[in-house]
This record gives sequence, structure tokens and C-alpha cells, in this order.
Amino acid sequence: GKSYFLRYVASKLGFNVIEKKAGDLGSGYHGETERNIAEMFKEAEQKRAMLIIDEIDSLLSERQDSEDNTGYNTRVVNELLVRIESYKYPICCTTNHINNIDRAALRRFLFKIEFSYLTKEQSQLAYKHFFERPGNNEALNLIGGLVPSDFASVRKKAKVFGELDNDEKIIDLLKAEVKAKSR
Repeated sequence: GKSYFLRYVASKLGFNVIEKKAGDLGSGYHGETERNIAEMFKEAEQKRAMLIIDEIDSLLSERQDSEDNTGYNTRVVNELLVRIESYKYPICCTTNHINNIDRAALRRFLFKIEFSYLTKEQSQLAYKHFFERPGNNEALNLIGGLVPSDFASVRKKAKVFGELDNDEKIIDLLKAEVKAKSR
């Protein structure tokens, strides 16, 4: 839901989007990650695009806590910080591990938005959106810890099982999604 939300914001603001996964930028070759980062910013600048970097924690981890003896982590964080500082257009990053992000990097981001679990009302709306009908309010309200991607996954599973019309099965699948995340 985080990346989807950011693409929505970009569309409302009239920006093109360049979206990258942080893991795709990393490389085991000396200097290659920094080159990939520079190329990403160059491409986004040329397209006057809002840049979305997904799972940024893998590139912006805390430098002070790093056990890296090669200086790789420091070089990557520094490269990103320099590029972020000089970029003219919006930059948005997603993470599920904000506490692992370098503190100097966190200060560069104007807004830090947390996406929490859906409320009961939001879960009802998500059910209606993904299954095109109101859900079982009582059973659905008993499930905590739901996020939009849970509904998307369950919709795919229910379709595979031929159970898109079976509310009881859908509720069971939603419960299983939440349980699987708590391991």
C-alpha cells in the first residue's frame, strides 16, 4: 500500500514517477552501487519525476552501527544523502524498518508517514473493494492487524480456490494472513 499511495500522490501532483527497489541498486562490485544511484537520480531528473525508492532501509542503514570494514555502507549512505540534497523534485522512500535508517538520512525527509493497521471501518471498506460486496461485519471486526495487501493476497487465493463468493472461507484466509505475519 505504501508504494501505491505514493504513485497516487504523484498522479495528483502531476508528476511522472520513477520507482526503484533499493535492492536492485545494490551491487557487490566496488563503486557500482554508487553508480546505480547516480544513474537513478539522473534518469529521474531528466524526466522531472517524483522518485520512489522502495525498502530504502537496505541502502540507508545506520552508519554508526555498521560492522562494514570496507566503508561500503558509509559510501552508499553518503552518495544518497548528496543526491537527495540536490534533487529538485519530490523523493519518497518506503520502509518497514524506520528505526534502522541512518539518523542523518531521516532528517533529510520532510514528512515521515506511518501506515498502521486498518481500522474496523477501513477493513470493511477494503472487503467491499476487493470482494465487491459488504463483508461479514462481526467476523471481520474480530480480525486485527489487517493491511490492504492482506486483502489483495486473499482475493488471489480465493480466486485460485474458486471461493470468491464464500465469505466464511475469505474470513479464514484473512485470519491466516494475519497469523502468518506474526511469526
